Amino acid sequence: MQGRTVLVTGAASGIGGAGVTRLRADGHDVVGSIRSPEGAPVLRVRGVVPVIMDALDAASVERALQDA
Repeated sequence: MQGRTVLVTGAASGIGGAGVTRLRADGHDVVGSIRSPEGAPVLRVRGVVPVIMDALDAASVERALQDA
């Protein structure tokens, strides 16, 4: 799975944050979903493309896909 683009939900902290770190270390491009725009700068510094989205809200997911 080298060099893939991966979407990680909850990328700002916890398991999602750890997943982002591992995936970037393994050479993958990462898109990280976060619910609040305040976390975007931290993800950008880590080399992650932030997407504002609540994975449990269908309308939020739809908006994120349209903005992509």
